[in-house]
Amino acid sequence: MKKEISQELKSKDTLLSMVIFGISTLLIFSFSFNPSSNSIQFFLPGLAWITFMFSLNIGINRNFSKEKEFNAISLLLSSPIDRGYIFLSKSISFILYLLISQIILFPLFHLFFDFPIIKNLKFWLLVTLINWAISTLGVLVGGLGFRSKMSDVLSILLFFPLSTPVFISAVKSTTILAKGLKFEFYSFWYMIILSFAIGMTIMGLFLFDYSLEE
Repeated sequence: MKKEISQELKSKDTLLSMVIFGISTLLIFSFSFNPSSNSIQFFLPGLAWITFMFSLNIGINRNFSKEKEFNAISLLLSSPIDRGYIFLSKSISFILYLLISQIILFPLFHLFFDFPIIKNLKFWLLVTLINWAISTLGVLVGGLGFRSKMSDVLSILLFFPLSTPVFISAVKSTTILAKGLKFEFYSFWYMIILSFAIGMTIMGLFLFDYSLEE
């Protein structure tokens, strides 16, 4: 995990690409909708997560880019460690990438659209949980599509249909939190995300070993 994070902090290519792509999407939305309209507040949770989904495309595709470019996956797999630890390290580092990009993107939503929920600690706890769920799924499908010649396309085709429950729950939970309602009003959606995150983590620990095989 330390290697993954240090390499990304040195190169910054994935983070910069995700942030720039997210900001571009945000600017398109800001010119497409009237930020002063009261009705826009109803759509803001969906717009925020759609923007994040667009920037997430780059992160999913770049997750195994260094291993693929330098053909380092064979050396990684031959190392005397459990491959489940490789899955965990890539998942945790991906969670951090996503959180850094969100710390940049979501405040911009507040700047352009007056999205005050970013000041709510419960929202950031929800964001962290969502990052856990989509990071474990992203690393798992990235490993499944790694050997394919169309790995970039295959990873996305696998990721977004499978992540639909997480993003639906994210929008629903964010909408309820924005209204200032208590936990019991979004606990159902919260439990969907938590169950998904735990399930993908368990699946990744057991299946990641096989997903990287020839």
